Amino acid sequence: MKSCQWFYRILYFCFRNNNKHICFFSSLTYYSKYRYSIINLTKLKFFLFLVITILIYSITSSVQSVYYSIYKQYSTTPLLVNGPSLWEINKVQYPSVILDNGIYKMWYSGHNNYYWSIDYAVSLDGINWFKYPYNPILTCDNNLSNPRHFITPSVLKDGDIYKMWFTSSFTDHDDGDFTIGYATSSNGISWSNINYRQFVASQNWDNVGLTHPYVIKINDLYYLYYAARKNPYEWTIGFATSTDGLNWYPYSGNPIIQNRTNWWERGHN
Repeated sequence: MKSCQWFYRILYFCFRNNNKHICFFSSLTYYSKYRYSIINLTKLKFFLFLVITILIYSITSSVQSVYYSIYKQYSTTPLLVNGPSLWEINKVQYPSVILDNGIYKMWYSGHNNYYWSIDYAVSLDGINWFKYPYNPILTCDNNLSNPRHFITPSVLKDGDIYKMWFTSSFTDHDDGDFTIGYATSSNGISWSNINYRQFVASQNWDNVGLTHPYVIKINDLYYLYYAARKNPYEWTIGFATSTDGLNWYPYSGNPIIQNRTNWWERGHN
């Protein structure tokens, strides 16, 4: 009610001049005694500008509250910790989670002080997780022709097939050998059709390696967002599309996000 009163007060202020006029306003509930006040053209323009400004601010505030206020930290205690398996004794990172037939399924990266591998866990509520006892599911096999590191999985279920995109690296050096690999599975645990170099650098901004794939599928089209760089210190984000999840076409306007503005994003995106 108070907001309505203030609205009518603004109306009265804008329209109280009785000299120059265009038309009459009637039926203002709160200030009925001024309902035949004559409108000043200049003040009408100001009033319209004020109303539009308030509407834009209200809409913008509502959108921001939806997008920036919905996340709250569940707990200060982590949901998944490293160990006790030796292969992930150092750290666990980069989860990819889907909800599949009422079960939350997670693929994540683990490090054993020597190399990265990919592991699997399940949960009924998304909070209490149970690690697959025969982890890791993708790991170094000491074959020099295969990657030494498997990291940053991105998994989706397409029909009855699980599809995974991941970062592969053949060395321990940060020298640009990162590529995006691909694999498929019927159960999310045993993976085949593995291509360690499914998506490689093809533009002048990403020639020092591609990492951190994130893939979604909308209708019949796959969308890939990934990190890349053209020098060791300038990570950026690129975008590509595919009709089969295998053959990717990078966006000609890449990179879509660069890290030159804020100090906090100058290392990695």
